[in-house]
This record gives sequence, C-alpha cells and structure tokens, in this order.
Amino acid sequence: QQHGTAFGDQLVQRVNEYALPITVRGNHARIVLDFASTPQATAAEIRTLWLQELARHGVLALVPYFPMTCWTETIVQELMAAVRQSCERINEAICGAISITDALECPVIPYGFRKH
Repeated sequence: QQHGTAFGDQLVQRVNEYALPITVRGNHARIVLDFASTPQATAAEIRTLWLQELARHGVLALVPYFPMTCWTETIVQELMAAVRQSCERINEAICGAISITDALECPVIPYGFRKH
C-alpha cells in the first residue's frame, strides 16, 4: 500500500508540474490515467506518446497501473524517472517544441477493443 500510494502521489505531482492534460485517479491498488485532447494532439496521441516514452525508458506498461506488493522505494523511483522523461516529451509536443506526429514513432494506439 505504501509504495502504491507513493507512486500515485508522485504521478499526480509530475503531471501537475508539467500541466499535462492527464488526470490521475484511483488508489494505492489501481491507478488510472485519463488523457484529454488539446489543440495540438488528441487524447489517443498523447496516451500513445506516454506509453512510447515509458517503454523507451524501460517501463512496459498499459493503463491502468496495478502497483505490486513487491515494489520497493527503489522501484518507485525508477518508475518515476521514466515518468519524468515521458512528461517532458509530452510537454514538448504540446508546447510546440516538436509536433506530436514527429514525436510518435509508432501508430496511435486505439482505446479498447475493436473488430477488424
């Protein structure tokens, strides 16, 4: 519970620090990020960039997050280092330093399931 709470609290801090269009909700056992569209990018594009940058920094994850009881303070700090890098990249794309399409190296990941 302690490390899940710390992770969630630090996620909120990072998202707020960069004023990103992301809402963090949930509790120590299940943390959800809701992405909102901006004039520069759709919510799906921002979510895709978030996941891309986490993966680039060694965190393979989807949303929601389920903090594990085996997490340690070190693990939380490693996760937060990847989160900070993701926040910085999204901030660059939203503030216009780069375009979201230039930042994405993969197709936009759709929400939910879809029939092919």
